[in-house]
Amino acid sequence: MKSKLFLNVVVIGVMSWTVMGFSLAASAKIKRPETMKQEDLSDTKHFDHGAHDTKYDHDAFLGEEDAAEYETLTPEQTKEKLK
Repeated sequence: MKSKLFLNVVVIGVMSWTVMGFSLAASAKIKRPETMKQEDLSDTKHFDHGAHDTKYDHDAFLGEEDAAEYETLTPEQTKEKLK
């Protein structure tokens, strides 16, 4: 009986500390160094006069050379290539 009680106390204690640890980790503000700036990802602006420019996304994710290649493909060819 004492061992069951001890085990329950240990399990509850571990669970409490785990929840507290996750709560603290979630609330902590961790500063991460900037490795790339938006200007480094594309020659175009991400938002131009409030309008979203998808060319920026293509350049940022694919790189300017691959993005230029994708611009020449049909939608069907693009889907096939991305599979």
